[in-house]
Amino acid sequence: MEKNEKRRWIAAFLVGCAILGISLYNGTRKTLPQVGENALPQSELNVIYVSGAVNHPGVVKISGGLRIIDAINAAGGLSPEADASKINMAQAVKDGMQILVPAQNKVTAETVGKSPVLDGQGRGNKININSAGKQELDQLPGVGAAMAERIIEYRNNHGGFRNLEDLKKVNGIGEAKFEKIKDKISL
Repeated sequence: MEKNEKRRWIAAFLVGCAILGISLYNGTRKTLPQVGENALPQSELNVIYVSGAVNHPGVVKISGGLRIIDAINAAGGLSPEADASKINMAQAVKDGMQILVPAQNKVTAETVGKSPVLDGQGRGNKININSAGKQELDQLPGVGAAMAERIIEYRNNHGGFRNLEDLKKVNGIGEAKFEKIKDKISL
């Protein structure tokens, strides 16, 4: 073979190897699942349960790094009776979290006939341990600023309280303290 013909064969071989390599590389890349308009790896999805005063309560899937406002919007947004002032919309979401959106001063069968807690403005209502801020929690008997912070920390780390008895899982709240405040709190 001539020298030029040998070079052509070598060049053709190298081009063929490059094409084969690119084809194999593209064929082995994983196809990412489609979520909305963006492709996200499954590991970056957070599964969140949004309940309460939202238009479409239920389980939603949103990407990591988003906030509570994004999870609420994925659940159809706030319903007209929602009390958005009791939710930290800027809080980052965590996988497995539950977000409970409270309704505005809702009277339920649970609150009828119970002694109310005054909110400082003469209105009677219970303090919602799933949405109350530090100042509201501090109004409860035997709950100071440090205890209020522990309640909020527990709530954030565990996706909220599922029942009133869960409050006893907070460090520093035993049976005696719980008995003092159980009629003044709600979920």
